[in-house]
Amino acid sequence: MGDFDITSKDASGSSHRLVTNIVMMGMGEPLLNYRNVKQALEILMHPSGLAYGKQRITLSTSGIVPNIDRLGEDLGVKLAISLHAVTDELRDVLVPINKQYPLAELLAACRRYQLREFAPKSAISRSRRGGGETGVEEEAEEDEQKMGFNGKRRITFEYVMLKGVNDSL
Repeated sequence: MGDFDITSKDASGSSHRLVTNIVMMGMGEPLLNYRNVKQALEILMHPSGLAYGKQRITLSTSGIVPNIDRLGEDLGVKLAISLHAVTDELRDVLVPINKQYPLAELLAACRRYQLREFAPKSAISRSRRGGGETGVEEEAEEDEQKMGFNGKRRITFEYVMLKGVNDSL
């Protein structure tokens, strides 16, 4: 889809109710169509366009890591990650792009995305990696306070439960 095709979708809805938020999803992987999606979002956010604030727009992705970084630099809209599994082994089956961008890389990109607006790149590059270590949560809170994280860039993790596949511990 081109940027015109994306922005010309009926944003008003058939009931003529005011649209307050936009979620880009369900049209293929938007971050594989980055140029057109970026142009469409710029139109939606432009004061002469529909003037949506970046906090009113969410882009859903399966995890194209390089373009998550670009999105954070270019637009800073809200991010939703189609996770669907918590191990690489299962996510490789359910979300094939995981073979190219495994969970550790995806979660590191998510952390960079959250912090990009509030911290210099040197601080972002030293941000901690997840793990089962003792004290990681306290360290994360300290890092967030030092870097000025204030929660404006929350990330939603989407997880579809499939009976007998990813619905148990």
